[in-house]
Amino acid sequence: MIDRALYKIDPWVHHAICVPTQPSSATEWNVQKSDGLCLHTNGSTLVGINGQKFQAEENTLIFVRHGVRRGFWNNSQSRPPKLWTIGFRSSDRFYQNFPHLKAEDPCKLVWKLTPEQVSVYQSFFMRLTSDREETRPLRIMMRSAWLQLLLAAIEEWNSEKEITFVPAKTVSNDVLNLWEKINRDVIDGAESPDLFRTEFPNYNALRHRFKKTFGQSPQQMRITLRMSHAKNLLLDTELSIKEIAGCVGYKRQHEFARAFHQYIGVSPSQWRVNPAMTGLIGSQTQLGRRIK
Repeated sequence: MIDRALYKIDPWVHHAICVPTQPSSATEWNVQKSDGLCLHTNGSTLVGINGQKFQAEENTLIFVRHGVRRGFWNNSQSRPPKLWTIGFRSSDRFYQNFPHLKAEDPCKLVWKLTPEQVSVYQSFFMRLTSDREETRPLRIMMRSAWLQLLLAAIEEWNSEKEITFVPAKTVSNDVLNLWEKINRDVIDGAESPDLFRTEFPNYNALRHRFKKTFGQSPQQMRITLRMSHAKNLLLDTELSIKEIAGCVGYKRQHEFARAFHQYIGVSPSQWRVNPAMTGLIGSQTQLGRRIK
């Protein structure tokens, strides 16, 4: 059964993924179907909000509400940026606690972050992509709580108050490199996790430290991010189910549909029509052993 009390979670996070962009890549104008945060790191790029285009420099954070037209054009050839995106659904009532996020002009919801603020954002982002809780309902509530803390930090930055949120313990470079490799492969639609062993000769030892850091194995996180990316594409694009399957690394549509149903609890087409239909039976740990 679906726990209907979870429908009341506000905000409800449906994806969080770090996207390493490609030179000359672009997303033409489209209407944002949910609320979203996007941090640009490692380089600058051209972005568009409500018909206006501007250059988003490195460490720029953009907040876009649902219904706003936005676009993206990577005009940086030397240092393609990384996009740390969080997509979520929230009520208008929720933003009563965050007056600086209620600006009527969406172009004002763009901020240049300090290195300390970037570290805070990335810290909360990594907590959102972790899966330390065994039961899915608790994980959904924890993701909502982490997002609320992040939005509270952004509210403080806008209020010019002292930052009270401290970044989590630093992640070692090799663990972070594996985390970024998993994100990159999900976006590129790579299929075989065996590439991990090829690129990381000490993979057996590394995956244990990875799980200790993020609460799930590299393969389990790969599944989590594939489903997260699929939900984002279902919600914010007009791509067919077959096209989305290819985007997240499945050669056959029925294999993707089966994996999505096992992980989410409903079919991709059902979820696209009503994201609130998320099935909440079973734990990620158990599902991670079955889904490929």
